[in-house]
Amino acid sequence: MPLHYHLLFPYGTDGWSADILRMTNSSISSSTVSMREFYAFRIQDRLDESMVIKQSCRLGQQFYVDVWAAIEQYRLTWFESHQGHLRTELYSGIQDTLNAGDVSAESTGRRYILPSSFMGGPRYMMQHY
Repeated sequence: MPLHYHLLFPYGTDGWSADILRMTNSSISSSTVSMREFYAFRIQDRLDESMVIKQSCRLGQQFYVDVWAAIEQYRLTWFESHQGHLRTELYSGIQDTLNAGDVSAESTGRRYILPSSFMGGPRYMMQHY
């Protein structure tokens, strides 16, 4: 983000990386800071720092949108690479419909299964409907 928004980060401060260590490990099991936590910290008001992001109007709004899109893309990439951890073999509904021969495989499902906790996913929408 500092390379894209050099007006918001004039000193070239570092952006998020996967190896930023957490200062305290009190109640959170992860020892690194997530992308969402990093940008939530950057967006908050501080007494000793200027509020450049909030005062930049439309550029700040575009920054918020890009940060949200980056966080969602990172989460989707994680779901894609950790399908074995999500126990996708338990979702036998796709296999059942294919075995019944009612519909074609193209309309039955997709290549990756999203958990019901992913906001905006089809399982999340059906759970909250």
